[in-house]
Amino acid sequence: MTLTASAPRPVEQRLTNLLPFLANVAYTISLALVLLLAWGLSSRFGCLRQQILPAPEVVWATIVELWRDGSLIEHTLVSLRVAAGFSIGALSGLLAGAAPARRQIIRLAGLHRRCTGQHAGLAASPRFGRIDAPQTAGRTQTHRST
Repeated sequence: MTLTASAPRPVEQRLTNLLPFLANVAYTISLALVLLLAWGLSSRFGCLRQQILPAPEVVWATIVELWRDGSLIEHTLVSLRVAAGFSIGALSGLLAGAAPARRQIIRLAGLHRRCTGQHAGLAASPRFGRIDAPQTAGRTQTHRST
């Protein structure tokens, strides 16, 4: 009797495709839970001051209170406006600072090529004499003192 491999059934194929996705979801959830646990333990044992980062229970209670108040959306929109303003300012500052710097880097790179093009070997080896001495026919000329 000869056994031949049959094509995977559609259910098995879907399950094989679903396993990496479920592993990714489990990893994400477990990472979030570990971070939440570390936050809670560090605030409970006094590693974090309440003024810097309150305990997760305090943050959750404040969120619930602001939601019931109706002011959570208002406060969130104000925070989004601040974040948008900061992003616009940071991007414009980055662009304004990068434009002259890019021009300067290109200019320095060109100057670097001009300065080291002829004397690259001479600068690397001190046995050829003075670096500023001109080269003719492979030997170094020395300056005569008069």
